[in-house]
Amino acid sequence: TVEEITPTIMLWPKERRLHVRVSTENFWNEGLESKGLVNMKQWVHIAVVVSGQMMQLYINGNLDTEMILKGKVKVLYTNIDE
Repeated sequence: TVEEITPTIMLWPKERRLHVRVSTENFWNEGLESKGLVNMKQWVHIAVVVSGQMMQLYINGNLDTEMILKGKVKVLYTNIDE
């Protein structure tokens, strides 16, 4: 549903910045914006790390930005066996 966006990474059009969102127990839409720009027509390695309530965004192995979320991230489980 719209209230379960865990995790989502979007690219802002015309800005080349990343928009990273997660759903938490406190709010369905928490996240951060990248400080750095994503290069066009070039491979880019993107990693989002969540540990507890800390969320970090790495671009090409370098920490771009981080934030402390207001709540724990909702984890959506799927059963692989089904």
